[in-house]
Amino acid sequence: MVAHNELEPLEPSEAVELYLNNRETDGAAAGTVRAHRHRLNHFLDWCDEQELDNLNDITGRNLRSFKVWRSKRSPTGSIARSTLKNTMDTVRKLMRFCESIEGVPRDTHMAVTSPTLSEDDTNHDVVPYETQEKILERLNRFQFASFEHVFAHLLHECGFRVGAVRSLDVEDFHPKPVDLPDGTRVGPHVE
Repeated sequence: MVAHNELEPLEPSEAVELYLNNRETDGAAAGTVRAHRHRLNHFLDWCDEQELDNLNDITGRNLRSFKVWRSKRSPTGSIARSTLKNTMDTVRKLMRFCESIEGVPRDTHMAVTSPTLSEDDTNHDVVPYETQEKILERLNRFQFASFEHVFAHLLHECGFRVGAVRSLDVEDFHPKPVDLPDGTRVGPHVE
């Protein structure tokens, strides 16, 4: 285990930037990096409130405190369990990364706990096909090629989840046809 006096001082904001840059270098999708940045901004806000300016000093107790703090940061007073789980899972990855660069004590990531989701915590709502068709007809007529039209079209045609469509970047769209190894040709497509 790395002793506290062997750690290199690490400001929370520096840790987050190093972590996100590392994720990008390792090939994480731009949408993933954006989602992690958004979640970790809450962690940075908490660090500011706690006046925690060196992650060398973070403890399991601090991480539990952050979890409680984050669970109550919403206009309604609490966030969805899935949102809390995603945030805590991202903080755990940040702590694991910080361990690898001697920024926090070894095994700090093990102190990060995430809620376990039940079937009730997930959303399985599906818009009926007929309703999707009506939405697309209206958008095709009154808002052709708008963001809403493209968004609804991708949901309808590809069966993507809402989060998957939100995470798409311009680079994910390929306007030119591509020949696949099996000889089939794919026209303009989203990858």
